[in-house]
Amino acid sequence: MLSGIFKNKAFILACLLIFNFSIPISIKNHIDEKTKNAAIYKDILKQSVAVMNDNAAKEEKKGSSYGFTKNILVSALPFLHLNETGYEEVKIKKDTTNDTKDDTSKLVAAKKKMNDSTATDNKATNKPLVLIYHTHATESFKDKTNKGTYRSRNNNENMVAVGKEMVDVLKNEYGIESIHDTSQHDYPSYNAAYDNSLKSAEKILKDNPSIKYVFDIHRDGLPSSNNNMKYKAKVGSTNVAKVMIVLGMDHKNSGKNLKFADKVNNQFDKMYPSICLGVTKREPYRYNQWLSSNSILFEVGSNLNNLQDSKNTAKLMGRVIGEVIKKDMKGK
Repeated sequence: MLSGIFKNKAFILACLLIFNFSIPISIKNHIDEKTKNAAIYKDILKQSVAVMNDNAAKEEKKGSSYGFTKNILVSALPFLHLNETGYEEVKIKKDTTNDTKDDTSKLVAAKKKMNDSTATDNKATNKPLVLIYHTHATESFKDKTNKGTYRSRNNNENMVAVGKEMVDVLKNEYGIESIHDTSQHDYPSYNAAYDNSLKSAEKILKDNPSIKYVFDIHRDGLPSSNNNMKYKAKVGSTNVAKVMIVLGMDHKNSGKNLKFADKVNNQFDKMYPSICLGVTKREPYRYNQWLSSNSILFEVGSNLNNLQDSKNTAKLMGRVIGEVIKKDMKGK
């Protein structure tokens, strides 16, 4: 049994890397040293461990072991949490947490745009342009939670309900057809969620080649003691949850996704100032975003928001995305 384990090159590599990072380094040079070596070790891992490489053969990434193995690697190897600056994430826009001013003139202009009947050509073709799905579908909110877990398998109370609001706005106000995958990919195995959602998204995209935009809708998780000011906002007199755009940067489409995310971020600023917390890039994560060049993960509020807050925001997201797609279709 032991001989079989030690013949596994991925196991040996992981052990060596863990040992390497357990060697004490001076406090002054600790982060710099880890950052300098991170890219080298990540390249080695991509050659040796299938789950670190999105170009690996599909048969190497099947089953719940895919998500589980990557979680183990990321937990065991500290350098996997670092990007080129030595931090887990980089925010591309100032945090406007304390900015509560609403630009009502821009909101009025945005509402006039919503009724433009020339939004897209998609209504005529009746083919889906958008895929909305939920890797963590059972994520819920403080007013719709199962014994304090902030999770619910009732799709009227979790992220599926949030996604539905976005789907309805795209269809009813912009004539944009969407596929809404309501599968609970994080149940019964949370560790296998990204593996499961990958399979679903791949199948849907294969069956519907007209889809050009892919959105994974989540909510953030905060400690119960947090006052949640980060995600609280209003549009007029309506309570909404702020939204964050999240990109995984360790894949072939990361540059294209970033350009698309900037479009969405800028459109939020035009239509609903102070609602979007900007674009957050995360290394070495991928979030299945290599599947599309227009792929975004949205964090719509947190567990400390009410469900209705996030549903209100999802309507705004539908209008923002509708405007971005409308411009894309017109070649702007």
